[in-house]
Amino acid sequence: MMVPMDDHLLTASEVSDLLGSERLEKLHDCVERAWQRWLVHQDYSAASKRTRATVVSDYIVQEISRAFADDGDVALKQKYGALNMTVAGKMVIRFKKFRGRRLRTSGISTRTRNMFLRQEEVLDGMVVTHLVVGYLLDDLEVATEKISMTCPLGGDNLWQLDLGTTTGGSEDGGI
Repeated sequence: MMVPMDDHLLTASEVSDLLGSERLEKLHDCVERAWQRWLVHQDYSAASKRTRATVVSDYIVQEISRAFADDGDVALKQKYGALNMTVAGKMVIRFKKFRGRRLRTSGISTRTRNMFLRQEEVLDGMVVTHLVVGYLLDDLEVATEKISMTCPLGGDNLWQLDLGTTTGGSEDGGI
Protein backbone atom coordinates (compact mmCIF):
# COMPACT_ATOMS: atom_id res chain seq x y z
CA MET A 1 0.00 0.00 0.00
CA MET A 2 1.47 3.32 -1.07
CA VAL A 3 0.94 6.18 1.36
CA PRO A 4 2.34 9.71 1.16
CA MET A 5 4.75 9.40 3.99
CA ASP A 6 6.42 12.43 5.47
CA ASP A 7 3.27 13.96 7.02
CA HIS A 8 2.65 11.01 9.38
CA LEU A 9 6.17 10.30 10.56
CA LEU A 10 7.05 10.49 14.22
CA THR A 11 9.62 13.12 15.14
CA ALA A 12 12.78 12.28 17.08
CA SER A 13 11.20 13.86 20.14
CA GLU A 14 8.01 11.77 19.80
CA VAL A 15 10.03 8.58 19.33
CA SER A 16 12.17 9.43 22.34
CA ASP A 17 9.06 10.04 24.45
CA LEU A 18 7.33 6.84 23.25
CA LEU A 19 10.37 4.65 23.83
CA GLY A 20 11.49 6.31 27.06
CA SER A 21 15.01 6.54 28.36
CA GLU A 22 15.10 2.94 29.63
CA ARG A 23 14.31 1.43 26.21
CA LEU A 24 16.67 3.84 24.44
CA GLU A 25 19.45 2.81 26.81
CA LYS A 26 18.61 -0.87 26.25
CA LEU A 27 18.85 -0.39 22.48
CA HIS A 28 22.27 1.22 22.83
CA ASP A 29 23.48 -1.45 25.24
CA CYS A 30 22.31 -4.32 23.01
CA VAL A 31 24.25 -2.97 20.02
CA GLU A 32 27.30 -2.27 22.18
CA ARG A 33 27.22 -5.75 23.75
CA ALA A 34 26.94 -7.30 20.28
CA TRP A 35 30.04 -5.39 19.16
CA GLN A 36 31.93 -6.39 22.31
CA ARG A 37 31.04 -10.04 21.65
CA TRP A 38 32.49 -9.66 18.16
CA LEU A 39 35.77 -8.38 19.58
CA VAL A 40 36.32 -11.71 21.36
CA HIS A 41 34.97 -13.87 18.50
CA GLN A 42 37.39 -16.57 17.36
CA ASP A 43 37.49 -15.17 13.80
CA TYR A 44 37.79 -11.52 14.81
CA SER A 45 41.18 -10.87 13.21
CA ALA A 46 40.78 -12.96 10.06
CA ALA A 47 37.15 -12.50 9.06
CA SER A 48 35.94 -10.45 6.09
CA LYS A 49 33.81 -7.34 6.56
CA ARG A 50 30.79 -9.30 5.31
CA THR A 51 31.37 -12.04 7.88
CA ARG A 52 31.83 -9.45 10.61
CA ALA A 53 28.58 -7.72 9.66
CA THR A 54 26.69 -11.01 9.67
CA VAL A 55 28.06 -12.14 13.03
CA VAL A 56 27.46 -8.75 14.67
CA SER A 57 23.92 -8.72 13.23
CA ASP A 58 23.26 -12.16 14.71
CA TYR A 59 24.59 -10.97 18.06
CA ILE A 60 22.34 -7.90 17.92
CA VAL A 61 19.31 -10.14 17.27
CA GLN A 62 20.23 -12.27 20.30
CA GLU A 63 20.79 -9.25 22.55
CA ILE A 64 17.57 -7.50 21.48
CA SER A 65 15.57 -10.72 21.87
CA ARG A 66 16.82 -11.16 25.45
CA ALA A 67 16.49 -7.51 26.45
CA PHE A 68 12.94 -7.01 25.17
CA ALA A 69 11.46 -10.49 25.71
CA ASP A 70 9.21 -9.36 28.56
CA ASP A 71 8.23 -5.94 27.15
CA GLY A 72 4.51 -6.12 26.38
CA ASP A 73 4.61 -3.17 23.98
CA VAL A 74 7.35 -4.74 21.86
CA ALA A 75 6.85 -7.40 19.19
CA LEU A 76 9.91 -9.02 17.62
CA LYS A 77 9.70 -10.71 14.24
CA GLN A 78 12.57 -12.17 12.29
CA LYS A 79 12.14 -12.59 8.56
CA TYR A 80 14.81 -13.38 5.99
CA GLY A 81 17.51 -12.87 8.61
CA ALA A 82 16.39 -9.35 9.52
CA LEU A 83 14.83 -8.49 12.86
CA ASN A 84 11.86 -6.12 12.94
CA MET A 85 11.04 -4.67 16.34
CA THR A 86 7.55 -3.16 16.48
CA VAL A 87 6.89 -0.82 19.40
CA ALA A 88 3.35 0.09 20.51
CA GLY A 89 2.11 -0.42 16.95
CA LYS A 90 3.58 2.96 16.01
CA MET A 91 7.13 2.23 14.86
CA VAL A 92 9.14 -0.57 13.31
CA ILE A 93 12.85 -0.66 14.08
CA ARG A 94 15.50 -2.50 12.07
CA PHE A 95 19.13 -2.96 13.07
CA LYS A 96 22.00 -2.19 10.69
CA LYS A 97 25.60 -1.09 10.36
CA PHE A 98 25.83 2.52 9.18
CA ARG A 99 28.18 3.44 6.38
CA GLY A 100 29.64 6.91 6.60
CA ARG A 101 28.95 9.99 8.68
CA ARG A 102 25.53 10.51 7.08
CA LEU A 103 24.41 7.30 8.81
CA ARG A 104 23.00 5.62 5.75
CA THR A 105 22.81 1.86 5.33
CA SER A 106 23.65 -0.62 2.60
CA GLY A 107 21.50 -3.42 1.36
CA ILE A 108 20.12 -5.22 -1.64
CA SER A 109 17.48 -3.13 -3.36
CA THR A 110 14.39 -5.24 -2.76
CA ARG A 111 10.78 -4.10 -2.84
CA THR A 112 10.52 -4.49 0.94
CA ARG A 113 13.73 -2.55 1.64
CA ASN A 114 12.73 0.25 -0.72
CA MET A 115 9.28 0.54 0.83
CA PHE A 116 10.89 0.65 4.29
CA LEU A 117 13.33 3.39 3.26
CA ARG A 118 10.55 5.41 1.61
CA GLN A 119 8.28 4.95 4.64
CA GLU A 120 5.63 3.29 2.45
CA GLU A 121 4.94 0.12 4.38
CA VAL A 122 1.93 -0.28 6.65
CA LEU A 123 1.47 -2.61 9.61
CA ASP A 124 -1.91 -4.31 9.98
CA GLY A 125 -3.54 -1.46 8.06
CA MET A 126 -1.89 1.22 10.19
CA VAL A 127 0.77 3.63 9.00
CA VAL A 128 3.91 3.33 11.12
CA THR A 129 7.26 5.09 11.26
CA HIS A 130 10.22 2.99 10.14
CA LEU A 131 13.46 3.49 12.04
CA VAL A 132 16.99 2.12 11.94
CA VAL A 133 19.15 1.56 15.00
CA GLY A 134 22.71 1.18 13.89
CA TYR A 135 26.35 1.51 14.66
CA LEU A 136 29.10 3.42 12.91
CA LEU A 137 32.63 2.08 13.25
CA ASP A 138 35.69 4.25 13.78
CA ASP A 139 38.17 4.75 10.93
CA LEU A 140 40.20 1.68 11.92
CA GLU A 141 37.00 -0.38 12.31
CA VAL A 142 38.01 -1.61 15.75
CA ALA A 143 35.43 0.25 17.87
CA THR A 144 31.98 1.72 17.56
CA GLU A 145 32.18 5.45 17.05
CA LYS A 146 28.46 6.10 17.26
CA ILE A 147 25.25 4.22 18.00
CA SER A 148 22.21 6.07 16.73
CA MET A 149 18.63 5.80 15.61
CA THR A 150 17.64 7.28 12.27
CA CYS A 151 14.41 7.86 10.41
CA PRO A 152 15.18 7.05 6.76
CA LEU A 153 13.27 8.85 4.05
CA GLY A 154 14.28 8.14 0.49
CA GLY A 155 18.05 8.13 0.18
CA ASP A 156 18.67 10.23 3.29
CA ASN A 157 17.61 10.47 6.94
CA LEU A 158 14.85 12.77 8.10
CA TRP A 159 16.40 12.86 11.57
CA GLN A 160 18.99 11.21 13.81
CA LEU A 161 18.85 10.45 17.52
CA ASP A 162 22.13 9.72 19.27
CA LEU A 163 21.73 6.77 21.62
CA GLY A 164 24.65 7.64 23.85
CA THR A 165 28.30 7.17 24.49
CA THR A 166 30.08 4.30 22.77
CA THR A 167 33.42 2.48 23.09
CA GLY A 168 35.71 4.96 21.49
CA GLY A 169 33.56 7.58 19.87
CA SER A 170 32.32 10.96 20.90
CA GLU A 171 28.76 11.95 21.66
CA ASP A 172 27.16 14.35 19.27
CA GLY A 173 23.68 15.77 18.90
CA GLY A 174 21.09 14.77 16.34
CA ILE A 175 20.41 16.39 13.03
